[in-house]
Amino acid sequence: MKSREERLPGYLLIGSLLILIVLAAVTYLFFSMSATLSALAGGSIAIINLLWQRVALGALLQLTPLDRPMLSTMVRFVIRMSLTAVVLYLIVMSPWFSIWGLLAGLSVTVICLFGLALYVAIPSKETSS
Repeated sequence: MKSREERLPGYLLIGSLLILIVLAAVTYLFFSMSATLSALAGGSIAIINLLWQRVALGALLQLTPLDRPMLSTMVRFVIRMSLTAVVLYLIVMSPWFSIWGLLAGLSVTVICLFGLALYVAIPSKETSS
């Protein structure tokens, strides 16, 4: 059976997706379609970026010092940030998206991380025994 710490990446992904769905529903009900599209776009970007970081970190941890991990990591980081910047620029310049909805969507993973921090801070039956 997996420990709580081993399940955290899965919880982070599922929690972020659930928060994104709730955020999209709230923005659809109370705000414009532009805000809903922006929240979905921002949340999708944040989640994809998080998954990409996780893959890059896993690849970095499997490299040996002879494989030049620093150069590989820096190249991946620059590529990821460049692609994210281009996508965000296109979204910000588009008339169909709202800046406030985009910011709300981009904070989906941060909200989930705060929730997971509280989850980890609360002692479980495994740790209290």
